[in-house]
Amino acid sequence: MLKKKINILAQPYVDASMVKSIHQLELDAAKTEQLHFKFELEYKLADAFEKQKQGISGRPSEFLAYDGDQLIGYTGICFFGGNESEVNGLVAPEYRRNGIFTKIIQEVETELLSRGHKTYLALVDQSSSSGMAWINAKQGVLDHVEYEMLLPEETKLESLSKGIVLRLATNSDAQVIYQMNRAFEDGEFDPSFLPEEEAKRGMEIMLIERESQIIGKIHLQYFGDEAWIFGFVIDSAYRGKQLGKAALHESILWMRSKGVQKIYLQVDSENPIAYSLYRKVGFQNLYAMAYYRITL
Repeated sequence: MLKKKINILAQPYVDASMVKSIHQLELDAAKTEQLHFKFELEYKLADAFEKQKQGISGRPSEFLAYDGDQLIGYTGICFFGGNESEVNGLVAPEYRRNGIFTKIIQEVETELLSRGHKTYLALVDQSSSSGMAWINAKQGVLDHVEYEMLLPEETKLESLSKGIVLRLATNSDAQVIYQMNRAFEDGEFDPSFLPEEEAKRGMEIMLIERESQIIGKIHLQYFGDEAWIFGFVIDSAYRGKQLGKAALHESILWMRSKGVQKIYLQVDSENPIAYSLYRKVGFQNLYAMAYYRITL
């Protein structure tokens, strides 16, 4: 039941207080339904710290709905350098069916239109009945599904060697990283993307080398004693030689040497080779996150 007039706050960045409130909103939602979200809050918080330290102003990307002082809804925009933004949000269960999410999305879409976007990707846990109902109402078109996976802490791994060496990328490697990313996404080279700046946000971009040749890359994002793997690429000329598996082992051992306990990753359901590799290493499925394209 609504207590006061609902206010929607649009902010360029999250702060620690917002992140804490959003996490609580997730926990409250989990009490009634086992849903999952991909908000990237810790990365956003680190990114906000670095940008504000440098005096960089941002466009509104964080939309928070309040009933008085109580946070009852949140939707965030993520943009990772591709052609589309990713949008993910929720409203507290007891406040649903009041048009709150519709109001938040209207502000989100107005902001995306002002940036020149014609579409965006809406992320939804496929087990969410309310989320899927909204997708259907928006005539969303399924783009892809990603499996969220976790490597159990007790999984035993050892180095497979094969001459694999991991090297932390520097700013001079930005063009090389861009070329490898083009295997999976379109978009022009972004000169503002600098590996050393990403490292300040808790993300290490590791280049995978063999015999002094760069054969791939892998991104390692740290959040305390948890970490995420993404952006894993092995050059096509080096595939089929167990080098990807060796590089994955080295990356996991590297993270564990830094005190990481839980290691997560996401893999596209249409990438059976990568999925099979992760399963063989020991990763287990947690849930499926669907990406739907919404036309503005």
